[in-house]
Formats: sequence, structure tokens, C-alpha cells
Amino acid sequence: MSQIFDGYDAWVAGVRDWLDVDEFTDEKIQLFLSLANIRLNRDMMSYRMEKVAQLMVVGNGLPVNLDVSLPDFNKVRNVGWPGVGSLEVLALNEWYNKQQEAPDKATPAFYCIDAGKLLFHPMPASSVVIHFAYYQMVPPIGPTRDTNIFTEYHSDALLYGACLEAASYMVEDERIPVWESKYVAAVKGNNIDPSNVKKGSTPLVRRVKIG
Repeated sequence: MSQIFDGYDAWVAGVRDWLDVDEFTDEKIQLFLSLANIRLNRDMMSYRMEKVAQLMVVGNGLPVNLDVSLPDFNKVRNVGWPGVGSLEVLALNEWYNKQQEAPDKATPAFYCIDAGKLLFHPMPASSVVIHFAYYQMVPPIGPTRDTNIFTEYHSDALLYGACLEAASYMVEDERIPVWESKYVAAVKGNNIDPSNVKKGSTPLVRRVKIG
């Protein structure tokens, strides 16, 4: 999908025109756009947001600090360990319970993310570089950033999200339920899209014709 508005200033003017409320300053519109950006980072799982990193895991039991290693980390997609493949994710309580068990090997089979730290079980015996796939945290547009992933590929969701952030300043506006439904539909459609893109044209179920 092409951008609805071209550049940050056009987005500010466009959102104001869409809201049809003249009393909002440029700073207030920027706030709505920034809040909508936060909302989309939380709700959206677009393949445009996907990234892959090679992370060094130190083999002394120390967790990987994702806040330092990957400042743009948002949500995890997959953790791959050399010679093992994809690790199984655990909830924090499950990971802690696993830690009470004596591991039968020193190669991790499970991972957990807690407080920005990437934890493993069993703890690795030596340092290794792992494959870490994740969704990035998309920075908001502003006076020094005209575009981002949301304006380029998900501009409808950003527009409706900005309108919803403005809704708390508007009394009984009949358009609010419409914005809500269109935002939900846009996010849902974009979250389904990555799955469809990666399936290709091969049918998931082979049908055998009898007779």
C-alpha cells in the first residue's frame, strides 16, 4: 500500500484534516501520531518489521541483555541454536522449574525472555553465536524523520490509530467506532499477511481425487 501522506508535515496536516478539528496544535497531532506508533508496535506483527540478528551467548551462565544487544528489539520470532535448531520457548515459571532439574546435556533446548534478558536451559557450557529472529521496534515519524515502516506500508492503520488517540479529546464523536473497527481490521489484515506471503502457492493440504 502506498503512503497516504507524503512526509511528516503532510501527515500532521492530513490527520488534522481527517479529524476536522482546528483546535489541535502541530505538537498535539505529533503526540497522536507518536501514540499511534506505540500502539502499532504493540499490535502489529508485519513481515516488514521482521529482522534477524546474530547474537553472542557467553558460556558462563550470563543471560543476553537484549536492551543492549538489540536496542530496537520488540517481540521475539524465533531463537535458533547451532546444531539444535529452533529452541522451545518457556514461560518464566516453567524456565525456573527447569532450572531445578539436573540437565542431561550442556546444550540449550529452551529459552525464556524476562525483563529484557534472554535466558536459556540448560545453560550453555561454551560461548556460541545464535540466530535470533525478531520484530523490530519501529521509531515514530517526526520533524527529523519523514517516513517509517508504518507510513510506507501500513499507513491506513497509522491514520486510524492517530484518530483513536485523539478520541479522548473529542466528545461523543460518531466516527470513533468507525475508526476503531477500521484500525482493528487493518492490523488484523496486516498480521495475517506475513503468513500468506511465506506459504507460497503450494497447497497446505494435498487432496486425492477418488473415482
